[in-house]
Amino acid sequence: MNSMVQYTLEHLRPYYPESEALEIALWVAEELSGLDRTHLILESDCKDIKNILYLEKIISRLIKKEPIQYILGYTDWMGLRLLLNSYTLIPRPETAELVEWICSMDWSSKINNNRPLRILDLCTGSGCIALALKQKHPEWDIWGIDVQEECIAIARQNSQNLNLDVEWKVGNVLSADILNILPDEVDIIVSNPPYVRNCEKQDMSANVLDHEPHLALFVPDTNPLIFYNNIARLYKSTHIFFEINEYLWNETSLLLTSLGYTDIQIKKDMFAKNRMIYGYLQK
Repeated sequence: MNSMVQYTLEHLRPYYPESEALEIALWVAEELSGLDRTHLILESDCKDIKNILYLEKIISRLIKKEPIQYILGYTDWMGLRLLLNSYTLIPRPETAELVEWICSMDWSSKINNNRPLRILDLCTGSGCIALALKQKHPEWDIWGIDVQEECIAIARQNSQNLNLDVEWKVGNVLSADILNILPDEVDIIVSNPPYVRNCEKQDMSANVLDHEPHLALFVPDTNPLIFYNNIARLYKSTHIFFEINEYLWNETSLLLTSLGYTDIQIKKDMFAKNRMIYGYLQK
C-alpha cells in the first residue's frame, strides 16, 4: 500500500472505524498524489511523502472530525463533482434516492403539457438536487433557490463546471417576498429543507453538529414543519417531493393532506427509514 495511505491511516485509526479511516486515507492520497486507488493500494513504495506539511494539516483537521468533503472543498455525488463550502450541506445518499424517485415516475401520464417539465428546487444549497435532475433530464427547465448568497454562488459555480443550465436565485421561502421571484408555474417542487429539531442535536455525531451549517439543518421544536407548511402553499397546483424527518413522517403527511394534497406517498430510504414524501395538489 502507498506510504501516504499508510501514514494517514495510522493517524486516523484511533478516531475512525477502520473502513472509514481507509476510505478517507485513500481519498486524501488521491487528492495529493494524483494517483488512482488501484495504484495506491497496489503500490508499496517507500519514497518520502510529498506535501507532508499539507498532509499534516489535513490529518489535524480530520482528527477534529471535520468532514473530508469540507477540507478538500468538494464531493462526488451521483456522478457529479460538486464544490462545497461551509454554508452548504454535504449531499447524502438518501437525497440521491429522492432524485431517483422523481426520475422514476412516468411524467408523460401525469402532466399533459406541450413543453418541458418545469421543476423548482427550494433550499437548494450546493444545487445538488437541481443539477442531478438536469443531468438526467437536460430537457427539463429547472430553478434552484436558496436563502443564502453563499449557497447560490457555489451552486452557480457547480452549474458552470458541469455545463448544466439551471436558473439560480436568492430567496427566503419563509418570507412573502419569495413570491416575487418564483416562476409563474411549475410542475414539480422538490425540497430538502431544514427539518432536524433542536431536541435531536444530542443524537447527532460531532462531524455533523460541529461542522455542517446549522441554518440548513435545524428547526424550532415548537414548529418543526415550518418550511414544509410554507413551501406547500406556494402554488395552487403542483406535484411536490420532500425529504423529511423520519420521526415526523406522519405529521408531514397530515399537513399535506390538510392543505389539499392527494395521492400522498411515503418512501423509505436504504436504511428502511421514512425519509421522503410525495403529494399532488390539483386546482
